[in-house]
Amino acid sequence: LMKKSIVYAMALLIFCVGHAQDIPEIPFDPSDQPVSSMAETEVFLVDSIHFYFFLGDNDDSLLSGKEYISYTPHGNILEDSTLGFLVDSNLWLNVSKRIFSYDEINRIEHRTEYIGDFLNNSWIKKWDYHHSYIGNSSRKAVTLVRHFDQPLQSWERKDSTVFTYDAQNWLEFEHKHQWITDSNKYIMEDHRHFAYNGQGWCTSDTLYYYLTGDSTIPTFLRIYEYDNNGNEVEYRSYDGWSGVWNEMEKHEREFNSFNQQVRDERYEWDPAANDWNWIELGLIKHNNDQNIHLWRYFEKNENTGAWEKENTAHFFWSLHTVVD
Repeated sequence: LMKKSIVYAMALLIFCVGHAQDIPEIPFDPSDQPVSSMAETEVFLVDSIHFYFFLGDNDDSLLSGKEYISYTPHGNILEDSTLGFLVDSNLWLNVSKRIFSYDEINRIEHRTEYIGDFLNNSWIKKWDYHHSYIGNSSRKAVTLVRHFDQPLQSWERKDSTVFTYDAQNWLEFEHKHQWITDSNKYIMEDHRHFAYNGQGWCTSDTLYYYLTGDSTIPTFLRIYEYDNNGNEVEYRSYDGWSGVWNEMEKHEREFNSFNQQVRDERYEWDPAANDWNWIELGLIKHNNDQNIHLWRYFEKNENTGAWEKENTAHFFWSLHTVVD
């Protein structure tokens, strides 16, 4: 949860806006039925995460954030909020919050996201996601995204993603549409295509951007590899804007005999050296209940090549009785 992520920003000037696209037909399987039981089950659920930022070259660290999670009686996340520590004022401030709601068979129906108003230490609405599903299955049909307009104090429509599935009911395409307010309609923005092996494990996903009309260009590719237990041990990312797939980054994961992840490494491709540059390392420890207990993150110093501590997260679990 605490691992840093690299965001690749790619800008594209488009002088001809594509015309409105019809949303693909949503498949429906009337034989899909929810699987439910009402037995009470005791499970361990994480209640809070405390994460620390390391200072200097020693083990001294600063508690920089806390994340608190609450649950419904069924064990679904009800609220997930994060607080940040402001050192100069010795204050805890609201940073982010997510509130979830579910339908009658415990599928996520809404997710509303808030950001902290540091001046008033209150919450500001930011994003709202509405999910619909195919029949009584857990397969998504459509996700509608809205953004809260602060001056108008109202929600404005943003994106819509339509999910389609293959004959094995595996996710095959995600079609993303952008809402154009002036014309009051959607246009196709991009789509992702997923491929699988015989075990149903995703082996690749490819992102295509729509340029003008129905013209698309493949821009991003990710290739996945698994061990014999189905654990994802590696994925590689490729950039395709140039018309050729170029290496971007690689993630490698290690699992213990309980199939729990204990190590995470990230590499960036170095064109000059024509090789991978190992730059990030995450180490995970588990408690006696085989739950994540400690996450430690290291990053390589670009100048010295030495590994430096970046942050640590402690996970706090407790026993919950949920209706499953």
